[in-house]
Amino acid sequence: MKKWYRQVLDSDDPQVRQALAQALQSQRPPEPPDQVGRLVEFVRGRQCRLGVVSHQKGRRGTLGVIDIKGKERLVEVGRILDFSQRRLPLDDGTQRHRALRRIDRDRTRQLGGIDLQSLWEVVVGDAQTWWDAETLIDLYFAQRPADEERAVLVRALAGGAYFEMRQGQFRPHTRAVVEGKRAVSQARSQAAEELAQQAAWLRRVADGQPGSGGPPTAGQAIALLEEAALVEGDEPLSAAAGQLLRRAHLHGPLAAFDVLVRLGHWHADENLDLRRAGLTADFTPELVQRAQEARWPQAVARSWRWWGRRVLGWSADGEACQTAFSIRRSLLGYRLAIHCAVPGLLAGDGAMTAEAQTRGIALDLPDGRLDLLPSELTEQALLRADQRRPALALVVQLDKALAVRSYAFRLCRVRLKRVLPLSVDGGSESALLQRLAEQIRCQRQQRGALLLPAEKEVRLQRGQVEVVDGEAGAGWFLAELHHLAASLAGTWCQQRGLAALYQTQALPVAPVTTGQWNPVRLHEQIKGLPRSVWQVEPGPNARLGLDYCTPWSRPLDSYMDLLMQQQIVAALGSVGTVRSVADLQRALEETTWSREQAWHIGRRARRYWLLKGLERQVGKEVAGVVVERLGAGCLVALEDYPLKVFAPPRRERWANVGDRVRLRLVQAVARRDIVRVEGPLDRSPH
Repeated sequence: MKKWYRQVLDSDDPQVRQALAQALQSQRPPEPPDQVGRLVEFVRGRQCRLGVVSHQKGRRGTLGVIDIKGKERLVEVGRILDFSQRRLPLDDGTQRHRALRRIDRDRTRQLGGIDLQSLWEVVVGDAQTWWDAETLIDLYFAQRPADEERAVLVRALAGGAYFEMRQGQFRPHTRAVVEGKRAVSQARSQAAEELAQQAAWLRRVADGQPGSGGPPTAGQAIALLEEAALVEGDEPLSAAAGQLLRRAHLHGPLAAFDVLVRLGHWHADENLDLRRAGLTADFTPELVQRAQEARWPQAVARSWRWWGRRVLGWSADGEACQTAFSIRRSLLGYRLAIHCAVPGLLAGDGAMTAEAQTRGIALDLPDGRLDLLPSELTEQALLRADQRRPALALVVQLDKALAVRSYAFRLCRVRLKRVLPLSVDGGSESALLQRLAEQIRCQRQQRGALLLPAEKEVRLQRGQVEVVDGEAGAGWFLAELHHLAASLAGTWCQQRGLAALYQTQALPVAPVTTGQWNPVRLHEQIKGLPRSVWQVEPGPNARLGLDYCTPWSRPLDSYMDLLMQQQIVAALGSVGTVRSVADLQRALEETTWSREQAWHIGRRARRYWLLKGLERQVGKEVAGVVVERLGAGCLVALEDYPLKVFAPPRRERWANVGDRVRLRLVQAVARRDIVRVEGPLDRSPH
């Protein structure tokens, strides 16, 4: 307290003290008006929001405001653009919330009646001046506006279309800025209209109506549907695709897929894994043209002619093949020749080889095939019976006991005697080949190889799913001859110090190599079998019983074979450059993802078509063998389909591993990867 205040107050004269009190009272600032309960438009972030004053005892220069979401905030007085004379009761939170929402909707709806452009035209000449809200309100309204009119104008000013807002004041945008914002607004309005048209059209299609008569932007809607249909797991969906699905009331990827099928854009059995990977059976026009213009190098065209007349080949169609075999008696035993097409010499080291590297392997799916190289090049490289074609031959000298004595690679030109379907073993013409294959298998088994039964093949014939034995016809002994070719190639590269690729694989922890295979033992071995590994360091393939395994004889099926074939030809001094270990290691690293992806696509396509075949068996009985206990349930290997299904648990332990059971197929949906069974109907020891 000031000193002279104290002296006056200590005075004995009451009139003096009274005069001092009146003087101080006259100098006190007036109490601020009571704002509690009044509606306000305040700035938060860069937006104008509606609220109601809850108290005015906040920090200096602030008011307590409850916004439309019911959250109480401290708002600086300078950020409050408008005080309305209207008040809301604060005692009932529910009524307050409803009233705020209703008023906010009304003010938003009235924004369309504000001609903000006219006000902007008045002040745009002085584009550097900041205007307060009261001045702009006076300029806009000829007479004193009502509270609601003031609030709506303030909200329009804060919208940002014509004015920039800062600390409760407004500055007009330049004409260039306004034109840009107007163009953006028109684009958004057009996009919203197109979205509404697309959503309405897709909804009609989903409800079963014809897909004709779509909007002009139907192509854009289909592209967004494709994106939505290809989403897998927790992958994020773009904002545009998600908005279209919500507006069309389509829930999830399967709903989008169904609409694409109804539109005829995709078929019901579309391979979505291929779509996700971006793989197609077609090649670019540039690659097709290169394949058509590809010519054999002169060194290959002048290579040695193979005079043997008993060269046999096998292929799916029985017309042309990539690998052929011949064996004939000689003075010291037999001479075996493995002739392989050399598409790598046509492809060279350019764009076609790069495309093969991108694809990794050819995909032989039940419903079609995705080649490694363009068909125009493949047709020039395949071995035929009506024309002499270049080939890389592995010539093996065998003694009379069919044991390997020596071998060598050489380029040659060969004409086949016959090309047989794979389902035909060749009879007497291939008897020696089969004898040799049996001996190779026995030798591998003696080295500890795990001779697993060949996996059954799944094919689609006339719309029907067929399961074929993988070792039927010539399949089993051709596989053995390919193993021999890979083993000798690995040894050949190792002896010459030539950089090579080796496919290694270990045995399971507890391998089983003797006795008859049954579903239980087969399941245990496959479950514990490590995956094969490609590497540049020499190593054994214990699973196949080979010291070295360097595949090269299927260049149209695998980029690794194609690469090794080019390496061997270059090492012979004919065509190309020998690659180093670093080059091969880089090729392995660059193809790891594509090879893994192709492997998964093939496995999933096989399972899809097996489930597709099971769809026709729903409601019928299926037989199988219990191969594993999973909790209280069982894993059952079906007999007619190479599939394993989970049989749900029951109160009692109803089956043991090895029991043969009969179940009822309750549901099978290939697209959703669902198969359900119930039972057992019967069980017996296997």
